[in-house]
Amino acid sequence: MSLDVSGALTFGEDNSTAFRYQVRVWENSLSIWLEDRGSKAQWQTANLKHKDFLTDDNMIPRTSLVGYAQLNLLIGAMSFDEGGSVSFDDDDLNAFRYRVRVSGETLSIWLEHRVSKAQWQTSDLQIKDCVVQDNMIPRADLVEYAQRFVNCLSVVDVEEQSEYSRTLCPVRKDGSYMLHLAIQLAVCGYRTQVDYDFVLLPIALERVDVLAAQVRDIDDTVQHMQTQIVSLVVEKKRTLLQTSAATIMSSAELSDQAEKDPELAFIQLKSTRSMTQCEVFSWSVAPERSSHFLISLYGGSVFFGVCCIYLITIHFQHNSSHNGALFAFLLNGVEIEAIMNYNSSGHAQTVSHTFVHRVQRVYKGSSLTIVEQR
Repeated sequence: MSLDVSGALTFGEDNSTAFRYQVRVWENSLSIWLEDRGSKAQWQTANLKHKDFLTDDNMIPRTSLVGYAQLNLLIGAMSFDEGGSVSFDDDDLNAFRYRVRVSGETLSIWLEHRVSKAQWQTSDLQIKDCVVQDNMIPRADLVEYAQRFVNCLSVVDVEEQSEYSRTLCPVRKDGSYMLHLAIQLAVCGYRTQVDYDFVLLPIALERVDVLAAQVRDIDDTVQHMQTQIVSLVVEKKRTLLQTSAATIMSSAELSDQAEKDPELAFIQLKSTRSMTQCEVFSWSVAPERSSHFLISLYGGSVFFGVCCIYLITIHFQHNSSHNGALFAFLLNGVEIEAIMNYNSSGHAQTVSHTFVHRVQRVYKGSSLTIVEQR
């Protein structure tokens, strides 16, 4: 779970020293940043773990880094911005992105369908708009409510469903939804459930909003790839440590290399001309000073120089009819994916755009070819 809270604070009896602050929790580490609003000087802690600032005297049982960050930020005006992925049943087609924000005295909840890119959002809500006597949590402020709403949306394990639950139901023909969040509270052996309902209104999207959603997909894919790379590095290190005594020195060197950040390689290629049916795309330029990629003699294939997990992103600009355009991805001559895209206007002279991204493990010497089949 991540947290990013920022705001303003002052020091001194006369509040003469003003600062901006930001507290972040990311990947099991916490950092605090300060900026003097006058001189613009800045300071920041290292990335801290629990052991770096907790002792037996100040430890709070069963409190996460996010919990400590929240406990130490109950000063001045605060903001809260936290998001993630959520599903409301076992169907992956019903998966969403969510974001819960607090800005000043208002809270908002945003959802985006991961497949259709449709988006919904609440209005800017104050505490009185979503909290009544029956669901009030004593001494909780808006940020603490927001954190509990995030807990409801981020729950994955079945064992946790008894404490947090959620449902999403359509309520009107205009496409709005009702988001229901439920929290189980236990006080002195007494258990009760508090419920919160939010109306999510559809957001009218522009083309740039859809592109932004596709960029978020790519970011998620890259993060997933990085996780896979770390897992592969850990597995490789474990294998090296189990080698025979005759290769201990070599294993140590490989282990040191594995601990470094994985090298990132990037190539951007452009088709030399327009393609017609059943033609292979040919590429105009080859990357300089890179052993990761090589273009074939006639430009029709991209050869990979390193075995790795690649994120392959393709942008097609095409004039397809209402019958659609079909593009095939061939890895070593074998079709691995076919992309069909239709021109929504139905006119062949109207330019359409197709974005494709695919995560693929590719071995050294493999070739990638793209063909427009129709």
